[in-house]
Amino acid sequence: MEWGDVRYFLAVARAGRLAVAARGLGVEHTTVGRRIAALEQALGTPLFHRTAAGWRLTRVGEQIVPRAEAMEAEARSLLATSYSAAASAAGRIRIATIESWGCGWLIPKLGVLRARHPELEIDVHTGQAQLNLTRGEADVAFRVPKPKQPDLSAMAVAEGSVGLFARPEVAAQHRRAVEAGRGKGVPIALYTPELDFLQSAPWFRSLVADADVRVRMSSTMGLIALALAEPVVVPVPRFVLGDAELVPCGSGDLARHRLWCVAHRDVRRDPRVAAVFGWARDTLAPVVHASERLR
Repeated sequence: MEWGDVRYFLAVARAGRLAVAARGLGVEHTTVGRRIAALEQALGTPLFHRTAAGWRLTRVGEQIVPRAEAMEAEARSLLATSYSAAASAAGRIRIATIESWGCGWLIPKLGVLRARHPELEIDVHTGQAQLNLTRGEADVAFRVPKPKQPDLSAMAVAEGSVGLFARPEVAAQHRRAVEAGRGKGVPIALYTPELDFLQSAPWFRSLVADADVRVRMSSTMGLIALALAEPVVVPVPRFVLGDAELVPCGSGDLARHRLWCVAHRDVRRDPRVAAVFGWARDTLAPVVHASERLR
């Protein structure tokens, strides 16, 4: 049996489709199919049912998954032991970040990281869907809120707050009502439910109950674009706005949240990962106490 075939098996088991697994692995789907067939031949049993709806695990395939994941974890641990503290930060590093912090801080600061470590090849993935660090889908992630998985190492690097913003004339029209906690007649756009932690203040929930809710979005940049185009009040992390022509519509915080720099414990000493952690620590102005950071 080729040990490397196990990686292809896990990719298909998780994705459920050959093409999706191939994209994640960065290879052609024919390569994935060939490696799966080779593994099945070596083990003497089918691992997947090939159906029009996707590839479903057979009973044997389901039994193999936890053992294959154990092999994956051991391979990662083996790789981690080979890292030298003196090794240079070179090669590909995959960074996953939520859109607001990515566009508002990380991407404009990439030049600092590149200047420090010119041999890094940086891939940045933005979006609300979290890439799985345990499965190696990304090397470093910037997340809100703090992850709870015990196999992840997290360092608090900054704290941000969310406020209400609108175009100047819209803010002037509705600021008094917002400050008084009255939502009736106030046109508001919101984050979608999975991002409620960005708009969780009790006073704001009461205001929203009576407000004219126009739309919900999962995108901070989308909310900003909407507020620039339409007479609507939107929740936005304050640090993101930059030069956007929006002004506060009320002074209260909808939420305060910490940003965490996260990596799997097995790769935390990888020079590339350590370089990103150091860059994040130095370029974000920390407002959390050093003793609260997890190493």
